[in-house]
Amino acid sequence: KRIEEDYLINAMEWMSTEGVRVINISLGYNIGFTDKEENYKPEQMDGKTTAIARAVDYASLEKGILVVVAAGNEGNDKNWQTLSSPADALYALSVGATKFDIWDKMDYSSIGPMFTTFNKPDIAAFSSTGTSFSAPVVTGMAACIMEYDSTLTNLEIIDIIKKVRPPLPLRK
Repeated sequence: KRIEEDYLINAMEWMSTEGVRVINISLGYNIGFTDKEENYKPEQMDGKTTAIARAVDYASLEKGILVVVAAGNEGNDKNWQTLSSPADALYALSVGATKFDIWDKMDYSSIGPMFTTFNKPDIAAFSSTGTSFSAPVVTGMAACIMEYDSTLTNLEIIDIIKKVRPPLPLRK
């Protein structure tokens, strides 16, 4: 039910009052609600429509929280073919999944819609079992960067992470 999004927003508000600086969200909302009327449409994954995407952007811009979000595992779903919310939030650090040896996109890993002015996911990390395993890896890296230099803002850390490139594959 969409009320779950309200629970997540309340949890993010509480985390903000507790001084949390990094949040990992490894869930997404799209279709599959008990009441089919609550299902989203792919064109609503625009970073503006869902309450949870707006809340992630608010947490990022107004509270300075780095929010890392799994992109979703609907890359092979012909009925969806985009990411889930809140991975569509402009100021979320959205994380997809890659293969290990060749670093290209896992088939299941969701990608953003083509109608926005920004690309999603922002980065990808190896995971053979889902973007919910990739996002915590990136969250841990973000926390290490934050620990190394606590003066960096959430948006500066996102910029640093977006510039990280995987190593070139070794020749066999």
